Order: sequence, then structure tokens, then C-alpha cells
Amino acid sequence: NADDRIAAINPAGLALLGAASPFEAIGRIFSHFVLNPGDRENFLNRIRANGFVKDYEIIVKNPAGEPKFCIETAHAVLRPDGSLAAIQGIVKDISDYIAQEKALWKANLELTETNDRLQEAQVVLVHAQVGEVGREIRRALALARGAHDHPARAAWRAVAARDRLEELAQTKPLDLVLDLARHADVRDR
Repeated sequence: NADDRIAAINPAGLALLGAASPFEAIGRIFSHFVLNPGDRENFLNRIRANGFVKDYEIIVKNPAGEPKFCIETAHAVLRPDGSLAAIQGIVKDISDYIAQEKALWKANLELTETNDRLQEAQVVLVHAQVGEVGREIRRALALARGAHDHPARAAWRAVAARDRLEELAQTKPLDLVLDLARHADVRDR
């Protein structure tokens, strides 16, 4: 009614409030079942101002104090003089939905943390591969540069350097090999 007292209730409402019979709920002020009475006052102010409220989120508690996450949709029933006679509406328990959303958020956070760790491991792995490729390129370039000291070995060393660079290019990204070869060549001069 206008005083926020429960005037009628269905079996689903009884289950939501933890009442065994309608007599445990009818005549009681609905705010007593709400976890935060300020939320209920806000709801009532909206009903008085707008004549209806749709999907208002509210937490109802049962006699054991367990919270039930709900949405309430209601409209005002007015007297001929325009004053509030009663509030008619429905309260829907969305606790299962909230629990699923909470589990989804938790899974997303865990996924994000796992992805972050995976990216960090990937960076470490790439750095290790870059070091390995750099050493291999310096060896290949040293072979090619060493070809000047003995003309008989010049052709063999040039072919060995080319073969090693081609082998690296097949197992590592080509742009990485070329970039490291340029840096290794500049450093080794």
C-alpha cells in the first residue's frame, strides 16, 4: 500500500522473503526486508515522482540475513484525488544471474592475468632467441670476413657464411635475421 506495507504476495514472493505463509509477510513494511533501507526510500521517491519504476536494483534479505539480488518494476495506483493509494509491482530474484556474472568477471580477470604472464614469457623467449640468432649471425659474418687471410679458404668460408645465414632465415623470421645481421656487422667492424 501507500505506506509500503505488503498487502498481497504470491508464492514466489514468499520464497524470496523466506516466509512460510502469507501471514508472515502481509502487513509488514517491505523496507524491513531490504538490505539498505535508503535504497527503498529512493525507490518510493521515484514512484511518487514518476508514477512507475522499471528494473530498479535492490538487495532483499531473508530472515537468515542472506542477500538476494533483485530487480523491481512497479507502478503507482492513485486515488481519484491523485494521491498514492498503493504500489503494484513485481520483484524478480536475479541472484543466479549476478553469481554467473561474478564468475564470468573472475574468469576474465584470471584470463587477463594468464595472458599477461604469457606475453611476459614470450618477451623473455624472444630476447633469448634474439641473443642466439645474433651470435649465429656474428659467427657467419666472422667466417665471411676471415676469407681474406687465406685465398684457398675464401670460397669455402663465403659459402659456409651464406649457408648459415640461409639456415637461420629458414628457422627465424627473416626480418629479424636481416636486422640482427646489420647490427652485428656494424658492431663487429
